[in-house]
Amino acid sequence: MNPRIEEYLEQANPWWHGKRFDNFIGKPRPRYVENIYKSFSLNEIKVLYGVRRSGKSTILYQLVQKLLEDEVPTENIIFVNFENNIFLPHLEDVNFLDSILEFAKSLTNPKGRIYLFFDEIQEVAGWESWANKIYEQKKSIHLLLTGSSSTLQSAELATLLTGRNLSFEIKPLDFQEYIFFKKGTSVEKKTFSQYGDEKSELAYYFRNYLHEGGFPGVVLTEDRSLQESLLRQYFQDIIYRDLVRKYNVRQPVKLENLALYLMSNVGRALSYRNIAGSMGIAVDTLKEYITYFERACIFSFLSPFAFSLKHKLRETHNRKIYTVDLGLRNVMATSFDSDEGFSVENLVYNKLKGEKLLGYNEAPEIDFVFNRDGKNHLVQVSVGETLPEREFSNLEKSDFKNSTKCIVSDNLYSAEGDVDIIPAWQYLL
Repeated sequence: MNPRIEEYLEQANPWWHGKRFDNFIGKPRPRYVENIYKSFSLNEIKVLYGVRRSGKSTILYQLVQKLLEDEVPTENIIFVNFENNIFLPHLEDVNFLDSILEFAKSLTNPKGRIYLFFDEIQEVAGWESWANKIYEQKKSIHLLLTGSSSTLQSAELATLLTGRNLSFEIKPLDFQEYIFFKKGTSVEKKTFSQYGDEKSELAYYFRNYLHEGGFPGVVLTEDRSLQESLLRQYFQDIIYRDLVRKYNVRQPVKLENLALYLMSNVGRALSYRNIAGSMGIAVDTLKEYITYFERACIFSFLSPFAFSLKHKLRETHNRKIYTVDLGLRNVMATSFDSDEGFSVENLVYNKLKGEKLLGYNEAPEIDFVFNRDGKNHLVQVSVGETLPEREFSNLEKSDFKNSTKCIVSDNLYSAEGDVDIIPAWQYLL
């Protein structure tokens, strides 16, 4: 084995020699770490996927730290990142995965269960068959993988790993995490009146979050010009490294221009034909490109609510466009309406994405309809010093009986009547 690979392994696994690795751990993200760590009692292959630069590698190191706190022997934890240039000569040889595992074991001589963290595994051709082989051999190896979402997105994994995996989507920071990264302390969920003097501070952080977005590397960078440089680089890497390269896109400029167009239309409802006509591309090509974006977790699309699945899937429907991160949108959009409501609506969508989100309602217009514990919830987003009467009337005229109704506002609050009004900063906590 190349001596440089041994040197790399020693550096990437400092715990082998009792060294600290604080610079790898970053700010804690306990919600992800605790949820993933609970799954270690199961044998399934663990897969972390998500948009590029959302913090997957950092969470791997936080999981390593938790294993060490639970007194797992240091020699039983092996970490490899296959994006390191030292591995370039080996990426077309899937057998190299066996070689690197055996070589790492020869350096540490582990006894018992091995925790194998393979970061950016998609760089190795044929990694899926190797992961399946490890699972089938029932060896005492706990396999945890991360990689590009265009490859490891959950829908594809059902085929690639034949249902032998548990997938965890790692997203940019939500608003609670953003505050923790900025302040170093967490904010508890309370009633509006209980926030007291915190309200103005939370509103301040919300304004910044609306502007910066939630990519960890961006949030931890104070200089705005550097933040913008990072976001532009993230965008280019997603388009050209994650998508153009993987899918052999023959017209990459059209793919990039479509992404810019979608960034400029966040929150709007458009049909395939609307978009294809505006961009001058075939509808079938557009559908392919949109599938790529969804797999890379950079865009999501929300269909209108319909009681019939056939009606819901009709291609003539307008679908609302949302992006994974507003910071990315704010830097990359070629033009966008000054209406801040679309931005707030995007944040509300990202929060509700984990719910049973049924869609948006076309007539009367309601931004979100979701179901929780068998009950429907209607959410309207409206920002401004006053709320237009139509926002209330749309909720009241809806066909959803016995549903909760809420308007997410800029900074207004009311719990009187049938419609709750909640400031966006509170709703996102």
